[in-house]
Amino acid sequence: MDSKQLKELLSALTSVIKQQNQQTTPAPQIIPFEAYDAKTEKFSSYMERFNNYCDLKNVSDDIKKAQLLRSSIGKDHYNNLAAFLGPDDPIKEIDFETLKAHFEKMLSPSVSTVVSQHYFLSITQQPHQSISDFVASLKGKLKDCDFYATCPTTSCKKKFSIADIFLRAQFIRGLKDSWIGEAILQETNLKDFDGILTKATALEASRFESGQLSKSPEKTSDQAADTNKIYRRQEGKRRSRRSSESQDNRRQSNSHPRHFSHSRNSRGRINYRSLGLDGICLKCGRTNHKSRDCRTMRESLKCISCGKIGHISKVCITTLLRKSKTNTLSSQRSQEQEEDRHSNNDYGITRIEDTEDLYEVGPDTDKYIVTVTLNNKPQSFEVDSGARFSLISEPDFNQLGLSIPLQPTSISFRSYSDHVIKPKGKVTVSVTYNRKSMDADLFIVPAGHDALLGRMWIRGLGISLKEIDNHESGLRTVNVKVVTSLEDIFKKYEQIFEERIGCVPNVEVHLQLREGVTPIFNRERDVPFALRERVERELSTLEKQGVITPIISSDWGSPLVVIPKPDGGVRLCVDYKCGVNSRLVASNYPIRRIDEVLHSLRGSKYFCKLDLYKAYLHLRVDEEGSKIQTISTHKGTFRMNRLSFGIKTAPAEFNRILGQLLNGLPKVEAYFDDIICHGSDLEECTRNLTACLERLRENDLHLNRAKCSFFKESISYLGHVVSHNQI
Repeated sequence: MDSKQLKELLSALTSVIKQQNQQTTPAPQIIPFEAYDAKTEKFSSYMERFNNYCDLKNVSDDIKKAQLLRSSIGKDHYNNLAAFLGPDDPIKEIDFETLKAHFEKMLSPSVSTVVSQHYFLSITQQPHQSISDFVASLKGKLKDCDFYATCPTTSCKKKFSIADIFLRAQFIRGLKDSWIGEAILQETNLKDFDGILTKATALEASRFESGQLSKSPEKTSDQAADTNKIYRRQEGKRRSRRSSESQDNRRQSNSHPRHFSHSRNSRGRINYRSLGLDGICLKCGRTNHKSRDCRTMRESLKCISCGKIGHISKVCITTLLRKSKTNTLSSQRSQEQEEDRHSNNDYGITRIEDTEDLYEVGPDTDKYIVTVTLNNKPQSFEVDSGARFSLISEPDFNQLGLSIPLQPTSISFRSYSDHVIKPKGKVTVSVTYNRKSMDADLFIVPAGHDALLGRMWIRGLGISLKEIDNHESGLRTVNVKVVTSLEDIFKKYEQIFEERIGCVPNVEVHLQLREGVTPIFNRERDVPFALRERVERELSTLEKQGVITPIISSDWGSPLVVIPKPDGGVRLCVDYKCGVNSRLVASNYPIRRIDEVLHSLRGSKYFCKLDLYKAYLHLRVDEEGSKIQTISTHKGTFRMNRLSFGIKTAPAEFNRILGQLLNGLPKVEAYFDDIICHGSDLEECTRNLTACLERLRENDLHLNRAKCSFFKESISYLGHVVSHNQI
């Protein structure tokens, strides 16, 4: 064998060995990159880290990069993009750059420059945030702000960045330590941001070091042990002295009432905790900062209680001290509750104390209600000695039919919840009670407020609360037939508890369009095949009940939205935001505040909660409103004959009409479709519930029995657990 043949043999052996190595050595596997989380980072930052990962794994081919991105992005984002592209453009066939562009469009929408600038100018240094972290948060929001200026020269028109100017100004403005900010402003040589940052960091470090040096040196273990012994011995003396004083105080409280004042301690210092000012800014009254860090201008804070400038009435120490001195308690039980109230177990502002536990009152704690005549028209008022003037709501005043024009007034009222009530006006009426008459002013306030009879009328008419009590006790002797069994109630009002849609008689809701608007039709949206049968069954039910009517053509159309329910059914909603709501004139009927509704439950021990079945659909709309509410579905177009969920004026209209339907019922409150009936005892609660059910039956309103509760001493209502005088 010559050398040539030997070389050929070696070459053949080498190629065979390479082929075997390629077959036996597996291809390197690339682990997918982490999934994208929109809550923790921007998509642009995610793509930068993704590209670094591809460079680290030597993945340069666009096909491989596209495969890696599809497997790494996460199932939710992958499925959303697949649904967005549709079957005509499969996601697995898209190249890397196009795939990246689609994800950017879906996950990184463009941000308004004005909004970004607003957020940037609102950033301040947080209490536990260092200057470095503060600068990082500023620069993170800066790149979206587009702080650029254009050269005013006609021939130039170039843009140059002015971001450093805004960064420098917002940095100094947002510093939590005013001493550092003042030190920087006093420096005349600091013009660029880097110099300001270096100066601020140095000041922060020196301030921290000086604070550490000012601390007292640590004591030895023997000294600490001796100090603890002394402290415990003194604390034991304080406890024994405090317990003996408490026993003496309790013995004295059994013989005569004592005055308690916890607003000042033994050294005469103000106890801010007892005044409810612990952790509150003593200038603006907010809880997110201390008084020394308050940025509210002093001139804008004026106390309406003492008339001084620099604080508001909520934190007026003079007024709070004066009120605390007038509080007296008359029994040992009252003393113990007063001590508990100032201990570490403070009650929150959502707790309402039982007045019987704090003060000695008569057996009847209900409201004092009197009936007077206004220009020979009877009207009931709640006697309120805490109010100076008398007032009545506008709907109640209109029902009297006095035909008296309103006079303008500059007087405003403030409720117990610090809510300002501005009257619509006032009238002068002739008031008569028990053969006493007088001409007096009556203030007309917006709907949702009870009629109150104030001190001026109390004195002028000679009203006596004792006489009102005697009169009320006489009324209680009237024999009233009540239903005492739940089964009797369900049997008597069986029609109301049928879960079907009724129709309130003689009521039609009108939807008012803005001037010059044109109709708009939006085609139906796709319904998943798994839900179509249930959707069609629900549409058929609504059609049989007269809620919807099929039509052939319409200028209006809003798409149907299907929401699966936990019980296997579906809830049909309509997206009126895409065309109808912006064309409607808003309805400004006032919605009652939740705290006002809860306050009206005071004094009751038993509660019944009623839930209206598909509440809005009980209200008929006129022909024009039916056209406006037309819905587009996969089964065709339907005209909506009832007030639909999703119409922006529906909540206000429903509250207005329901308030009129339930008007005059004692101890019956309503907040949207949640109605509550209550009473101080079972008999009163049953009587009020029966009256409410009668009113619902008269107006063909139906209830969802599964969501109703009856005769509960503790009930969940409007997100609060309510019991006797406690929330």
